[in-house]
Amino acid sequence: MRIFTAAIAMASGLIVLLGYFYPIEMLTQLRIMLTDWAIIIAAMAMLIGIANLVFTQMDRIRGRQKNSVYGALLVISLVITFGLGLVFGPENQV
Repeated sequence: MRIFTAAIAMASGLIVLLGYFYPIEMLTQLRIMLTDWAIIIAAMAMLIGIANLVFTQMDRIRGRQKNSVYGALLVISLVITFGLGLVFGPENQV
């Protein structure tokens, strides 16, 4: 099964790479589709990771475990960074 998934990943990467270098309509369409899928999968992985981080740290904070202050600082930093990203947007260079 690992060989099959690795072959699919390598084939997808090769299609995306070839789509950049050779402006064939079919390759370009496949490249765009695979890139869109990768963006969606990466976004979902990011959301799951953020949820895991917040839930894990909040459990540590509620349980008053050792060094839970660092977990609170991590969650607060995450919220501040997210808020600043919403306010300023990705185009801001500050």
